[in-house]
Amino acid sequence: MDTMPKLEARVRLYDDPRGGPTQLLAFAELTSADAFVINGIRVLAKREGHAGDRAPFVVWPAERGIGRDMDRWYDLAHPIHHAAREAALRSILAAYEKAMKQQGRNVENRT
Repeated sequence: MDTMPKLEARVRLYDDPRGGPTQLLAFAELTSADAFVINGIRVLAKREGHAGDRAPFVVWPAERGIGRDMDRWYDLAHPIHHAAREAALRSILAAYEKAMKQQGRNVENRT
């Protein structure tokens, strides 16, 4: 890829209405070149037991299959090239960290 289009991420932090811990940290949308938006991006925390790491990671929008494929998920949108994926992840995670700081929360332990 020669040039990367301008990317802008917006994040809405998620709080479980029951007040308990949750793997879902935030919802995100990513706008590319002020012309195309991807909704349904999620920021999740790794589950306990994954080397003790609760760092946030990004999950691209997907939908469950139908019929015999109900146990499978199919991507709706995702970056194709490594450079595009890295740029998108940086943009989304930076927006997540900014939202956390604006609410006075700690990114590592989500308090």
